[in-house]
Amino acid sequence: MKLSYTPSVGEECLFILRDAHTPKWGRCKILAMSDLGVCIETYSDDDMGALPRWISSEERGEALDFRSFGNASDIWVHHRGEKYQLLHLANWFATKEGFVPTAVYQPLGGGIVYSRPYSEFIERFTPVNDEQQLTEAGVPQTSEQHCDILDSENAPVEVNQ
Repeated sequence: MKLSYTPSVGEECLFILRDAHTPKWGRCKILAMSDLGVCIETYSDDDMGALPRWISSEERGEALDFRSFGNASDIWVHHRGEKYQLLHLANWFATKEGFVPTAVYQPLGGGIVYSRPYSEFIERFTPVNDEQQLTEAGVPQTSEQHCDILDSENAPVEVNQ
């Protein structure tokens, strides 16, 4: 199985079967991978929910491919140190030749909006994941508000009549 992106077990990503009647990108979660094939959980638009599916390397291996499922609105740091916000992911579900997945981003705090192929973007940028890095990047953090109701969920309820 030749893949342009190799996801890891447990990862949510996008998949396509290029030999399907109407090839299109869909969301999935990788349940298992081996040389014999891959087991994915696919998400359907109807009410069927998530469905596990085995795709054999022998039968459809060459037609199967994956893409990373990037997250828009994340903060990323360029290899030179500047911080950017990923605004959108364009062409993410495109199947036509030449319509590559594209990152649309801008400097943190505003400014010129840029775009580049997502594959280049993830080579040159690193996501900011932890709270300390976000604080250092100047991203306001949401503070959890304390709620007395949660503290008293097991206490008896008093009703005034």
